[in-house]
Amino acid sequence: MIFTHIPLREYKEVNDLYESGSKDVTYHYGMLGEKMIDKICCSQYDSKLFDTAVDLGSTKAIFFGHDHYNNQSLEYKGIRMTYGYSIDYLAMPGIENDTEQRGATLITIEKDGAFDITPYRLMDLK
Repeated sequence: MIFTHIPLREYKEVNDLYESGSKDVTYHYGMLGEKMIDKICCSQYDSKLFDTAVDLGSTKAIFFGHDHYNNQSLEYKGIRMTYGYSIDYLAMPGIENDTEQRGATLITIEKDGAFDITPYRLMDLK
């Protein structure tokens, strides 16, 4: 698994495939709620990290942050790409009044390497 702050450029490309109805992308959960600049604020440069992960075959998931209103999880070429939920109240004016994006992402890894990603929205917790 890889954990990064800034989403890889490929996430935007994979989301575009998903939105166009591609059968190559599996939707797991979540939404893109970012509206300040772009709905996916990723680097404009290609890092080759995603292609290398696909070629090596050992990376099964990549997690992102950075975009405070995104929490979507998609799978492409055998790699699950997931935004973690946000917990902040200070990133931008007005975010302290928003609740839909807040929560946590639980990653459970089994002894055999299998894993499960479970989203928990703060507003759903009792």
